[in-house]
Order: sequence, then C-alpha cells, then structure tokens
Amino acid sequence: MISRSQISKVLSVYRIEKGLPELTRSSGSFGKAPADTVKLSFSPGDLQRVREIAQRLPDIRMDRVQHVAGELASGTYKIDSGEVAEKILGRLLADRIK
Repeated sequence: MISRSQISKVLSVYRIEKGLPELTRSSGSFGKAPADTVKLSFSPGDLQRVREIAQRLPDIRMDRVQHVAGELASGTYKIDSGEVAEKILGRLLADRIK
C-alpha cells in the first residue's frame, strides 16, 4: 500500500524534474484553473435562421402518427424490444452525464 506522503514525495520529484511549479493550497483547492474560452463558428444570423426553421417545424409529425395508427389498427405494428432497451439505456446515460 502506498501512503500519501510517498505519493507526495514522488509528485514533488516529478514537478522538480519537469520544472513545474509547486502546488499550493488556496481556498481548499490546488492552484488556479485556467479560464475556459468559447469561440462560436457561426454568425448571429445563422442562429436566427435556425430558430426560424425550428419554429416552423410541427410539434407533432402527423404523417408518423397516421402511419403508426394504421399499423396498430391493422395489427401489423411491431415493437423491437432491443431498440427500446437501447433508447432507455442511452437516455439514462445521457441524463447521468449532465
């Protein structure tokens, strides 16, 4: 088992060899993290066009609803349980990442 002091000594030697600054405690954390930056590669006009297109899209795709309703009525609608499971697990993982 490796102790904290051993790990600390190894890190200290590593920092010295690499010429890295010593870690200091400030408000319970080590050093100051670099600031994140974001650069968007689209113009404000592009964003506006996307909003307009999204607003024109229907909330309910009636063509899909009618297709599925027809299959349900005729008894030909099939559910792929594997696909349903994949969607559930994918959503679960996506929610945990947030």
